[in-house]
Amino acid sequence: MRSGFFYLRAPLLAACLAGQGIAQVIELYVREHLADGRLVQVLPGWAEETYPVYAYHHSAQLMSVKVRAFLEFVVALTRA
Repeated sequence: MRSGFFYLRAPLLAACLAGQGIAQVIELYVREHLADGRLVQVLPGWAEETYPVYAYHHSAQLMSVKVRAFLEFVVALTRA
Protein backbone atom coordinates (compact mmCIF):
# COMPACT_ATOMS: atom_id res chain seq x y z
CA MET A 1 0.00 0.00 0.00
CA ARG A 2 1.38 3.41 -0.93
CA SER A 3 1.42 5.95 1.84
CA GLY A 4 3.41 8.86 3.14
CA PHE A 5 4.18 12.34 1.94
CA PHE A 6 5.79 11.25 -1.33
CA TYR A 7 2.49 9.85 -2.61
CA LEU A 8 0.45 12.78 -1.27
CA ARG A 9 2.72 15.40 -2.80
CA ALA A 10 1.17 15.43 -6.29
CA PRO A 11 -2.44 16.12 -5.23
CA LEU A 12 -1.24 18.57 -2.56
CA LEU A 13 0.80 20.48 -5.11
CA ALA A 14 -2.05 20.38 -7.64
CA ALA A 15 -4.42 21.89 -5.07
CA CYS A 16 -1.98 24.70 -4.29
CA LEU A 17 -1.38 25.42 -7.97
CA ALA A 18 -5.16 25.63 -8.42
CA GLY A 19 -5.34 28.26 -5.66
CA GLN A 20 -7.14 25.98 -3.23
CA GLY A 21 -4.92 26.43 -0.20
CA ILE A 22 -1.45 26.52 1.23
CA ALA A 23 0.99 23.76 2.17
CA GLN A 24 4.29 23.38 3.91
CA VAL A 25 6.59 21.44 1.60
CA ILE A 26 10.29 21.12 1.02
CA GLU A 27 11.49 23.95 -1.23
CA LEU A 28 13.25 21.40 -3.44
CA TYR A 29 9.86 20.05 -4.60
CA VAL A 30 8.45 23.44 -5.58
CA ARG A 31 11.55 25.38 -6.63
CA GLU A 32 10.46 25.61 -10.28
CA HIS A 33 6.95 26.78 -9.35
CA LEU A 34 8.35 29.47 -7.04
CA ALA A 35 10.79 30.66 -9.69
CA ASP A 36 8.13 31.10 -12.37
CA GLY A 37 5.60 32.68 -10.01
CA ARG A 38 2.98 29.93 -10.04
CA LEU A 39 3.51 29.61 -6.28
CA VAL A 40 4.52 32.22 -3.73
CA GLN A 41 6.05 31.74 -0.32
CA VAL A 42 3.82 32.68 2.60
CA LEU A 43 4.80 32.80 6.27
CA PRO A 44 8.56 32.86 5.58
CA GLY A 45 9.28 32.68 9.31
CA TRP A 46 7.87 29.14 9.25
CA ALA A 47 9.84 28.02 6.19
CA GLU A 48 12.56 26.12 8.01
CA GLU A 49 13.54 22.94 6.20
CA THR A 50 12.82 20.19 8.72
CA TYR A 51 12.92 17.15 6.45
CA PRO A 52 16.43 15.71 6.32
CA VAL A 53 17.66 13.62 3.41
CA TYR A 54 19.82 10.63 4.26
CA ALA A 55 21.96 8.43 2.03
CA TYR A 56 23.25 5.18 3.50
CA HIS A 57 26.23 3.67 1.75
CA HIS A 58 29.44 1.78 2.31
CA SER A 59 32.54 3.68 3.30
CA ALA A 60 34.06 6.06 0.78
CA GLN A 61 36.81 3.52 0.09
CA LEU A 62 34.24 0.95 -1.14
CA MET A 63 31.94 3.38 -2.95
CA SER A 64 31.46 2.81 -6.66
CA VAL A 65 31.86 5.64 -9.14
CA LYS A 66 28.13 5.52 -9.91
CA VAL A 67 27.15 5.82 -6.24
CA ARG A 68 29.59 8.69 -5.71
CA ALA A 69 28.24 10.50 -8.78
CA PHE A 70 24.64 10.04 -7.58
CA LEU A 71 25.45 11.35 -4.10
CA GLU A 72 27.25 14.37 -5.54
CA PHE A 73 24.22 15.04 -7.76
CA VAL A 74 21.82 14.89 -4.81
CA VAL A 75 24.01 17.16 -2.69
CA ALA A 76 24.22 19.73 -5.51
CA LEU A 77 20.47 19.53 -6.08
CA THR A 78 19.58 20.08 -2.43
CA ARG A 79 22.04 22.95 -1.97
CA ALA A 80 21.02 24.86 -5.11
